[in-house]
Amino acid sequence: MKMTVKNKTITQATSILVLLIAITTIGVYRIKQINRNLTTINDVNAVKQRYAINFRGSVHDRAIRVGDYVLYTDSASKNRTIQEINSLKDFYDESAKAMDEMFAQRTDITEEERAKLADIKKSEAETLPLIQKIIQLDSQGRWDEARSVVLQQARPAFNLWLDRINAFIDLEEAYNKVITDETRAHARNFQYLMMGASIIAVLIGILLAIWIITSVLPLGTVAESLNNIAHGEGDLTAHIAVHTNDEIGKVAANFNTFISTLHRIISTVKQSVITLANAGMELQTNMNAVESTVENINDNIMQVQSQITEQSQKVNDVSETMKDINTDIESLNAAITKQADMVNTSSNHIEQMVNGINDVVQILENNVEQFNTLSSASATGYEKVTSVYQKVIEISDKSHGVSDANTIINSIASQTNLLAMNAAIEAAHAGEAGQGFAVVADEIRKLAENSAKQSKSISAALKDLMQSINEVVNTALIAGNSFENVIQAVSVVTEEQAKIRKVMEEQSYNNQQVSHSFETIQSLNTDVIGGAERMATGSQNVLNKTSELVEITGVITSSMNNMTAATQNIHEAMKNMTGSAATTEAGITAVREQIDRFIL
Repeated sequence: MKMTVKNKTITQATSILVLLIAITTIGVYRIKQINRNLTTINDVNAVKQRYAINFRGSVHDRAIRVGDYVLYTDSASKNRTIQEINSLKDFYDESAKAMDEMFAQRTDITEEERAKLADIKKSEAETLPLIQKIIQLDSQGRWDEARSVVLQQARPAFNLWLDRINAFIDLEEAYNKVITDETRAHARNFQYLMMGASIIAVLIGILLAIWIITSVLPLGTVAESLNNIAHGEGDLTAHIAVHTNDEIGKVAANFNTFISTLHRIISTVKQSVITLANAGMELQTNMNAVESTVENINDNIMQVQSQITEQSQKVNDVSETMKDINTDIESLNAAITKQADMVNTSSNHIEQMVNGINDVVQILENNVEQFNTLSSASATGYEKVTSVYQKVIEISDKSHGVSDANTIINSIASQTNLLAMNAAIEAAHAGEAGQGFAVVADEIRKLAENSAKQSKSISAALKDLMQSINEVVNTALIAGNSFENVIQAVSVVTEEQAKIRKVMEEQSYNNQQVSHSFETIQSLNTDVIGGAERMATGSQNVLNKTSELVEITGVITSSMNNMTAATQNIHEAMKNMTGSAATTEAGITAVREQIDRFIL
């Protein structure tokens, strides 16, 4: 199939473009694979490894702390060790929670990973009770049993726990190695693909270039023939053989047509030269009288032309000056416009800063209201605490009165007991007559003893009550002091906020002044821009008029040059016509010599 040079070029460009698209598509796919693998390594497996490493650090440190715990003898060191164990457990729980969330959210977790994590949780469930058991035995003073649990149960459990965590870390490292090898293979294959595709592209380019160069070889023959014709030599009977139907073949065919047409034209000219040789003999006469008149006209035209040339030079100088002025005005206008834009930008920034300061002032006003509410609530709380304190003081005073009354009751009971004892003695002295009185004395003694016992119970209860009242009084005093501190702190913060608000209001006022100044500058810039535009318009009008004057001067100069050329032509014509016979014959002879150089 015959193809045009255009189609050949399109074929070459299309082949290379298709190859580039294929390379780009494969490259994008490979890069996506590499990016996916790197994401899996860095954002998934590395995160799981980091959590597992946190597990290992926590378990390892807890194993050391448990061993230290059973070795310590003082309670302070033991309590500190328990706190460290609990802190390590919290750190472990945070990583475990994050690991569980990752395993629950992602769908690419393997069953082997889930099994390894389940083993780790199993070890955790087996080891944590042992830690509690060791602490419990130690706290009960059963130190030998605690050490035995550490050596025989806890240490193997911790080792197994660490082994399972290390197995999980090794599994993630193995996954990363597989993905890394796969990524390297993708990169290596993509490198080979790029090298192969580049070689193919170079080969295709070379083959298509040879194909196109072969198609344009006939142009060399055309160029050589045209060069011969351009230098006045050449075979007008020669033709180029046409073997293709593309653009180059059409050029060769058209060149053959051109040579045939040129052959006919040169033949016709040759015949016309012979005719002109005969007609030129008649131009030698009748022009001698006109030659002197033409010379006078030519002198006058030369003077006018000199004046027009001087005027044209001055007009050109004025035009160049006006162009320079117009350029300076345009530069000034551009600078003013840039300054106006900068002023507008600065004005917008100032407005934004003013708005921000207003927002800060509004926030401070809201804070003042909140702090006023807090101060009022603190004052109310302080009043309530003071009231409670006063009530408790009253209760304490009344309790002292009850204590005094109980002391009196105890004294009465002692006296009553003494009176009963005296009555019993008197009844014994009275014999038979005093038996009834002895019974009454015995009942009075029992009543006195019971009263004394109740008085002691009341005294103990009053003592506990007084202690509780004293604690309530101390607590009320502490609460009152706390409320006073809160009220003072609120007062200090309120004063500082008032100072800040005052400063922000002054800053807002200053920014507004700056904004007004920028508005004034914007107005002045607008006036300056308007004046510059009017100057530019006036300068352009002057430049246009000057250009028109230059054009008119140019037209006049051209006309004078044409007139000069015309008079010179007339003068030359007169000279030529004076010797027309010899000149015409010489010209005809020269033309004939040139025509004879072609092969007809």
